[in-house]
This record gives sequence, C-alpha cells and structure tokens, in this order.
Amino acid sequence: MTVKRQFTPVQSCMEKYQTYRECMGRYSRAMRSGFFFEALLIDYAMIEDRLRSFLWHAGAFNRWEDKTAFCKKAASRELKALVEANWPGCPKAISLDKLSHKIGAVRAIAVWSSETPRNPDDSAYLNALRSQCESLDAAALLSALRRLEDWSKARNEIIHSLLNKQTHDVAERIESLACQGMELARELDGQVVILKRGERVRKAAYLQVRRG
Repeated sequence: MTVKRQFTPVQSCMEKYQTYRECMGRYSRAMRSGFFFEALLIDYAMIEDRLRSFLWHAGAFNRWEDKTAFCKKAASRELKALVEANWPGCPKAISLDKLSHKIGAVRAIAVWSSETPRNPDDSAYLNALRSQCESLDAAALLSALRRLEDWSKARNEIIHSLLNKQTHDVAERIESLACQGMELARELDGQVVILKRGERVRKAAYLQVRRG
C-alpha cells in the first residue's frame, strides 16, 4: 500500500542541496538565537539522512524511496545477510526507518570490513563494498556510532518527556547536545563521502541485481 506523503519530497540533487543549505542556515540561526530545540530537530534529521545515505551507497536499497527494509534484490540480500552475521543481537526484522537499526546496520558493515578476512567466494558486489569500506576510518566510524547512541538517548529523553524534566537541567545541557548532534552528523557525512566515491558500490550492486 502506498503511503500518502504529507510533504513533497525533493526530486533532484539540486533540490536536495537547496534543502540542506536552507536547513544548515536555520541551524546556524537557531544556535545564535538560543533556539536549541529547533537545532536539535535539524541535528536529528541530518543524522537520519546521513545514516540512510551510508546504507544507500552500500546497496541496501534499490530505490531511495524504499523505506523500511533491505530490498529483495540480489545485492541487498547479500548485504542483509552480512549485517545479520556481524550484528550481535540483530533483530529478526530490521526496520531501516528506526535510527537504532540504521546504527546497527552501519556498525555491522564497519565491523565486517575491518575485522573479517576476505572470502575468495565473495561476489563482485561484496568485493567492491569491502574495497570502498577499507578507505573508511573504521575506528572513527565505530566511535561516532557509540557516541551517537548516547546522544540519541539524551535527545529522546528531552523530546519524549520534556515536561517531566527539571528545566534548569535541560537548559544547562541542551546547547551542548545541539552542538554534539551537528558534530556527529558531520562525522557521518565524511564517511559517506568516502563510501560514495565513484559510485563504485552502487554500480557493482546494479550489476549484481542484473545477474539476479
């Protein structure tokens, strides 16, 4: 069933660039003006988008608009199996709409590429993914994901139970939390830039899908 969208999605790379530019402008104005709740919202949106982009460039989705799960094409099935094998306590159903699941999937890819020996039977797609991931700073990525989990817990406490928190405690911490969120988003973006170079993994995933 097609879900009706409440807002019009971006339709091109230029529109995505313009949206990012506008949101970054809003973030800067919010931080200068003390509107830290707005800054926190933009942080979260950036983090969600960068994690999803990492998984997109790793081959998890056949179409960007595929929302909740690894698609069933050949390369994505391989990636899903890889994630499940390298994610202790992996949920039975991975929902890539959930921040925690995206974090778990990205972490599993980083662990696989940095700690698991090459397999001569791996497909061309998995070899392309590994080669590209070897250019990542796996230690820095894993560190960012650990800090992101802590950040997300603090953010969730504020968003979901603000009126049950002492206002002075929130006031003392929210500016720092808003700064940390943007720092994490930028760290993740740096890793995405490396993974997407030349679209090598996406091209290998496409060929894998064509082979079936």
